[in-house]
Amino acid sequence: MSSRRKRIANHSNRCFYLNLPLDGLAFLIIFFFLDLKTPKTPLLAGLKAIDWAGAFFVIGGTLMILFGLEDGGVEYPWKSATIICLLIFGFISFILFGIVEWKVAKYPIIPLRIFKHHSNLAALLVCFFHGYVFIGGSYYLPLYFQTVLDCTPILSGVYILPTSVALSIGSVATGIFIRKTGAYLPPIYFGLAMMTLGYGLFINFPADRSWPRLIIFQAISGLGIGPLFQAPLSQ
Repeated sequence: MSSRRKRIANHSNRCFYLNLPLDGLAFLIIFFFLDLKTPKTPLLAGLKAIDWAGAFFVIGGTLMILFGLEDGGVEYPWKSATIICLLIFGFISFILFGIVEWKVAKYPIIPLRIFKHHSNLAALLVCFFHGYVFIGGSYYLPLYFQTVLDCTPILSGVYILPTSVALSIGSVATGIFIRKTGAYLPPIYFGLAMMTLGYGLFINFPADRSWPRLIIFQAISGLGIGPLFQAPLSQ
């Protein structure tokens, strides 16, 4: 492994361990303060209702594809049997997951009936592309801060605050807007336009600390990310 890849891997590991206390705190807050009104289901009946086969295939397929993409070209060559098998069997697992959801599961994780309506399909596609871009940016920005700007993992978390703050503002404003007007399409249009603009501007990130670009570009993308968490699922 090259020195650059080792450096990236070390930064990723440090970020993982730094996130553990925050994840633990979030778990405790949710456990003690999140009040969800759920029906009282007997334990045995609840266990029987779980789509175990679907969960097995979707989790297994996801893990295999992620391991294949993560280790390909780093731990193993892309043409190695390990990477090829991980990717192929990962996609096969997703195909089997679809069959289970369609023919086997009584209470499927993803009921296929939700794909019958064009509006549902369009909203789900927006959610998919939103998550695809958002997660990619969430991975890229700390990596850029640490490898290009030579920041520590903790400082890279500080540098990403413009995205987090703008995202939160956009999400809260969208919830208020939809509650007041009942219109969910304008936030979707606004979010997609701002997210496309913001992430497109990332190509102009410099090799040094140019604060106006680092803050403004992230703020634009964050204002686009926030509305797309709620609006597509509000119809």
